[in-house]
Amino acid sequence: MGTLYNMYSLQNLKMITNTLKLGSHFFISYKEEDEIEVIQSVYKYNNTVLLLKSDDCELFQNNQTYVLDYYEIDLDRLFSSDASSAYIYVSEKKQKPYSFLAHYLYFFWVPDGQIDKDNQKTLAYSTNVGKIMLDHLKKYLYFEKEIIVNNRLFMKFSQKRSNKRKPTDVVLLFGGIGDFFINYSVIYEYIKEKNKTVYVANKDKYNNFINSTFLEMVQLCFKEVKILELRDYNDYFWLYFVYEIERINKIFDLDSQSCEHMAMYYKNYLLGDKKFDFYKHNSVLQAEINERLKKEERSYIKSLLSDFSKNVGLQYFTGFLLDEESNYWDIRRDRKWNPQNVLGFVKVCRDHGINLIVLNSDSYDKSLAELGIRSISIPAYAYLISQLDFVVGVDSSAGHIASFFGVPSMTLWGSGSAVSFDGRTQLGYRVLRKNISIVPKTAISDIDYQKVFSLLEKALLGIIEFKEDIITYKDSQNDYLTFYI
Repeated sequence: MGTLYNMYSLQNLKMITNTLKLGSHFFISYKEEDEIEVIQSVYKYNNTVLLLKSDDCELFQNNQTYVLDYYEIDLDRLFSSDASSAYIYVSEKKQKPYSFLAHYLYFFWVPDGQIDKDNQKTLAYSTNVGKIMLDHLKKYLYFEKEIIVNNRLFMKFSQKRSNKRKPTDVVLLFGGIGDFFINYSVIYEYIKEKNKTVYVANKDKYNNFINSTFLEMVQLCFKEVKILELRDYNDYFWLYFVYEIERINKIFDLDSQSCEHMAMYYKNYLLGDKKFDFYKHNSVLQAEINERLKKEERSYIKSLLSDFSKNVGLQYFTGFLLDEESNYWDIRRDRKWNPQNVLGFVKVCRDHGINLIVLNSDSYDKSLAELGIRSISIPAYAYLISQLDFVVGVDSSAGHIASFFGVPSMTLWGSGSAVSFDGRTQLGYRVLRKNISIVPKTAISDIDYQKVFSLLEKALLGIIEFKEDIITYKDSQNDYLTFYI
């Protein structure tokens, strides 16, 4: 839990302390067979709740704690907008905790009138409550399982900690477009093997751009799943849930001896350690892409392609547009090839008779704005890449889609490399097959377009040969088709 709890600054902790002083802990006891009914009833009033079973009376020994019986309370009165009336009511109904193993719905509540509407405390209120509740429970209880009601997630806690890998109803998906193409067959296989509903959730639910494409990608790739509703789910609860699922299922179980590609960790999470073909079910998604491709977009893509020269795609940056008026982009991990190299590469390719198609429809720089294709749908984007002879780009979707279709590619790395990702030196995120990687000493701007063109030319002429097999993490460690500059 170290990383999770370190997210709070001293200022935030002070706000949490203030929130804690103003509120109270509420535990509503119920019979296990009525659990779904209890969740649905209370959720109408409060969506920040946890479930637990415990006979540890210390959990309830706090002068800010109220233990109530679900079958003897009026929820309208409990959640009355009149705070003083609500507290008088619960004081009358307050009980001692059961002496035997009991089930409780737990929430922390600050009466509306007690929240300072004029300071930052209110803005952080919901997340603060999530931390307060989990801090209170972690002294006594451990995460047991998730419960899904009406596509919404609820966590249940008990007194015994489980470290045993177990099936889960919720599949955590990496929300990037490229991630779906990397992990498609693994997820498809998992869904096919399950005999009940599978819920999927965007692991990175805080990224607005990824959220905007997540729904479209799920609908494109996995029609039969249900998407977990997380819009109003407590942020701190979600961080905790992701942490627990990763811990129990060892999604990124990195120790000093572990070195592996992200796709392999993800496969182990869903399918175990059995051998698996990462492109086993590609034909299913390929057929779906072809079916969804609009006639007009197909014609547009045809107009971009040449029948007489090599068709090469270039994705020279990736990022999120934060402000359209100022054209301000959030570009992480140095995934932005500089304009001088982009323009030089475009020119040298076209001078040598290569039909270069710039895959970006937007640009971080005005001098590059006219180079790219128009905005097209995700199925059209994938189809276009499937028609290319080669793809050059930063560590982003184009390379992974190319790999999915068996199109060779070249990755221009920024702050990462073929054997590291986001500062984690034991985790690979390289394109899975037919890939050349160029790793700069300091920054992506160090990668000269002439070097890129030289390698591209050799690949197109067959001087550089690609194996059909998956590029393993060990291959990358041994510098398979990796060039350092």
